[in-house]
Amino acid sequence: MITREKAREITEKVIETENNAKIEKAKNFVETEVDRTITEYAKMGKDVCTIFIPSHIDKKTVVSLIEGNGFKVKGEFAYAEFEISW
Repeated sequence: MITREKAREITEKVIETENNAKIEKAKNFVETEVDRTITEYAKMGKDVCTIFIPSHIDKKTVVSLIEGNGFKVKGEFAYAEFEISW
């Protein structure tokens, strides 16, 4: 029979894999969609834009990545719409 330690090891590997996939999806979304939207609005002379984060992408990770680049992000995590300002 499997030991408790082995079961825990398997569980931790699965969780780590899922977390890495979640982070990669968020990074890809930020580097493509969010970057494009911010650039488009900046070229129009705007200092704020609104983005929609799809449900299959982790909102907290996306917001954290955006704020990590110096932007301010407003929005409720219960909704998918966020305002980014610079």
